[in-house]
Amino acid sequence: MPGFTTEIAVLHGRPDAYATESVLSIYREIFGIIDEEKFHLRMQNAEDLLILFAQVEGALAGFKVGYRLEEGVFYSWIGGVRATYRKHGIARMLMERQHEWCKIHDYRVVRTKTYNRWKNMLLLNLRCGFEITGTVEKAGSDLQIVLEKKLF
Repeated sequence: MPGFTTEIAVLHGRPDAYATESVLSIYREIFGIIDEEKFHLRMQNAEDLLILFAQVEGALAGFKVGYRLEEGVFYSWIGGVRATYRKHGIARMLMERQHEWCKIHDYRVVRTKTYNRWKNMLLLNLRCGFEITGTVEKAGSDLQIVLEKKLF
């Protein structure tokens, strides 16, 4: 944010209860309800788990979570920025920091999924070099858009 200090905190590996609750709190604020059992299972079973937190003047503004999907492929799973901190480049900062980390750790591709209803996220992904590679249709759910970005 202009005139404010924004820092990105990096957590690699299993999160403690505070980090997990911080992600859940922002997630609920942005997206509403979440299946907490599935969330905790994925967090515990994910390989090479990476959590990034954006802090503005010490206040938690947003997060991004991803993990190893397969050899050389990192899956950018969930993320978001609190409404009061949007339109200041924080989502881009989180994405760029995630991709820097992925390059250092020899990932060649970042994959993500989004929905058409999250247009700002879809546009940010496209502006940052992602390409649409497919869609996933699940019963009772909107069509998911699959995107990938080559890092090298």
